[in-house]
Amino acid sequence: MRLRIAKTSNADNPNSTIARGYTAAGELMFDKQTVSGLALKDVEYLYTKTKQTRLSVTGASYDYTFGYDAMGRFETIKPTGGAVSFQYKYDAASNEVERDNLLNSVNQFYGRDNLSRMTQRDVKLSTSVISTELYGYDVMSRLTSTARENGLGDTFGYYLDSEIQSAIYAQPTPAPSASPTPTPANQCAPVTYSTTGGGSTTLKVTLRTATTGATIFYTVGSYDYVTPVHNGLTPVGTR
Repeated sequence: MRLRIAKTSNADNPNSTIARGYTAAGELMFDKQTVSGLALKDVEYLYTKTKQTRLSVTGASYDYTFGYDAMGRFETIKPTGGAVSFQYKYDAASNEVERDNLLNSVNQFYGRDNLSRMTQRDVKLSTSVISTELYGYDVMSRLTSTARENGLGDTFGYYLDSEIQSAIYAQPTPAPSASPTPTPANQCAPVTYSTTGGGSTTLKVTLRTATTGATIFYTVGSYDYVTPVHNGLTPVGTR
C-alpha cells in the first residue's frame, strides 16, 4: 500500500489567500500569497534533476540561483545572472570545511577529524582570525568541551545512557598541561652519563640532560670517577 501525503494547494482567510503548485515529483513550484492591503507576492521555485536551482519573488527584487558541484553537493549562491556571493567547500568525505561570504570577505573554516567530527571552527575577515572555537569529544563521540579564543569554554557531562548530566558555560579554559612535565624552576633534569672506547689511559665520557640549554659542571679526579653535578641557574650552553 502506498501512503499518499496530501499537499495544500489553496488556503484562504478573511485577510489572505494562498495558492501553491507542485511538480510531478511533489516539489513546491510556486507559492502565491495575496494579503489584504499588500501587493501579490509570488514565490517561484526552479529545479534541475530534483535539486532546487533558483528561488525568485516577483516584485521584490529577490532572485537567486543555486549551484552544485560534480558530486551534487550544494556549492554556490548568486544573484541570478550575477557573480557568486556565497561558496561552500567540502573534504573528500563530503564534510563541509569552508563557507565563504564573497560579499564581505568573512569566511568560516571547519576542521574535521577521522570520524568527521568538527574539531575546530574559525571565522576570518580576509586573513585575520576574529573568532575560534575548539571542540573535544569522549570515546563515544559526545561533545565534552569547547574552548574559545577569549580564554573561556564550556564543559558537558553525560549519564551512562548518554543523556546530558551537566553543562557549565563560559568558564576559564584550563591552561594545557606541558608534556613532558616541566622540571621545577631553577632546576634541570638529572644528568646521565655513559662511557665508551678509549685507550689504556683514556676514556670517553658523555654527559646528558633533558633540560635544553642547561650548563653541566663536572670535575675529574686523578684515579677515580667523580659523579657529575649540575646547576640550572645558569643555563648557558652545554660543556
